[in-house]
Amino acid sequence: RRPSSSPAMAEIIHSASFLSPSSETDDVPNGVIILNCPIRSYTDGPGGNPLLEALLHGCTPGLLLCADGGAGRLYAYDAPRRAAELPASVPDAIVGDLDSLGDDVRSYYEGRR
Repeated sequence: RRPSSSPAMAEIIHSASFLSPSSETDDVPNGVIILNCPIRSYTDGPGGNPLLEALLHGCTPGLLLCADGGAGRLYAYDAPRRAAELPASVPDAIVGDLDSLGDDVRSYYEGRR
């Protein structure tokens, strides 16, 4: 919700209802694409980014894609989950020329789906 800057302007409300499980959104799968850019964590430990956590673990399962080096970003983000022996995210596909995909990330994700 964005507050209006003048009394003449109306408030604009953006719905994020797809992030909250409900009878209306339970049947709608989401799709997430992780790019090769930093994923901000706001807290230490698993689940440091509430929006990403809601997309990855709180919604109806959908398609999780990583664009090349995005797989490394997801792998690094999920490190606290793996350390806590919690289920980690595994992409349905990693797409691109894979020049940014580290060998450790590749070997971790190979065969997990």
